[in-house]
Amino acid sequence: MATTIATTDIVLENKAQQSRPIVWSIAASDSGGGAGIQADLNTIHSLECHGCTVITAITAQNSISVSKIHPISAVDLAAQWQALENDLPPKAIKIGLLPEPSTLRWLARHLKELRLENDFFCVWDPVLKASTGARFLDAFDRGEIDPLLKQVDLITPNLQEAEMLTKIAIKSYDDVELAAKQLLERGASSVLIKGGHSFNESPICRDYYINQKQS
Repeated sequence: MATTIATTDIVLENKAQQSRPIVWSIAASDSGGGAGIQADLNTIHSLECHGCTVITAITAQNSISVSKIHPISAVDLAAQWQALENDLPPKAIKIGLLPEPSTLRWLARHLKELRLENDFFCVWDPVLKASTGARFLDAFDRGEIDPLLKQVDLITPNLQEAEMLTKIAIKSYDDVELAAKQLLERGASSVLIKGGHSFNESPICRDYYINQKQS
């Protein structure tokens, strides 16, 4: 009887998952639970969606520091991707930490192929520097970033990340607008530059949004 009840529970859970919009999180596992896959799944669940994951790296971190980042191999990335693509196609994809340029290139190719048969909204929240100070993707150039930008419906860098992506020193709101337009020109469908890390002393946070129709 116990086995029958357990099997029924699994079937009901699978049906519930399939009735909710499927969202993929492509990001790193955060052992501290404050960011990455763990935080994304909490948010996805709160939005009454079903979260699936493609883990790009395993990190050893807490609220104080990041002590180790172990990138996942292309073979293991592909295995995770194929498992989801075969059974749980996404309505939306959220991209977080991509630990190295090869991961960027791999993801750009697979998103392009996935769009051929699936309609989804893709958000890239670039993680280039942790709040603890650790830096990611130090060695990248436009040739590596731009193929991914072309597959993204919305990119959401903060001010520091926008500087790193565009090489524009952001000292004013005009600079914010210039950086956003550059990201559009390089392929992103829309850009939201978050103003939480302000360049001035104002307590007011100003985000900046622009899309291809406005440019």
